[in-house]
Amino acid sequence: MTNTSAAQAEAQAYKTITWRIMPFLFFCYVLAYVDRVNVGFAKLQMQQDLGMSDSVYGLGAGIFFIGYFLFEVPANMILQRIGAHHIVQPESDAGTRVAHLVSGKLLDYIEVEDGFTIVKMRPPMETQGFTVAQTKVQEKYGVTVIGVKSPGHEFVYAEPTTRISANDLLIVSGHADLLERFAARP
Repeated sequence: MTNTSAAQAEAQAYKTITWRIMPFLFFCYVLAYVDRVNVGFAKLQMQQDLGMSDSVYGLGAGIFFIGYFLFEVPANMILQRIGAHHIVQPESDAGTRVAHLVSGKLLDYIEVEDGFTIVKMRPPMETQGFTVAQTKVQEKYGVTVIGVKSPGHEFVYAEPTTRISANDLLIVSGHADLLERFAARP
């Protein structure tokens, strides 16, 4: 990519970001303004009903400001560390996770990257009593058993000689569709 085309691509990216984000930021500004105005209107009624003085009301409003200020720094540190795409729509990730947990035999579900997933599940009957190598899970289903937790024992990383029993918990990784197919086994 030449310097000219890179500069054009960057300019186009900024233009797109500006037109998509600025309306949202303006909406957030208006919402914050309405919130501040509502606090002012609430003051009129609260002072009368609760018998608050101006200094008590000012202290309460100041406490809200301190809360906003204190939580702003950790929130920005999280944004910088893991990226905004994980923060902006956390309900989407939570919805996907809950849907997988409710609909199948999965006990926990974490999508690490597009399609790559790690799940905690009970072992299907066809794997019980066999070692990881004997089950040939990776060949049959395209997923990898990465850990086994037996009741009363520590978690262990799965090795070819690790035996799977009926009461174990398996930690399995792979593509989400393949994991769902594997978990659906009786």
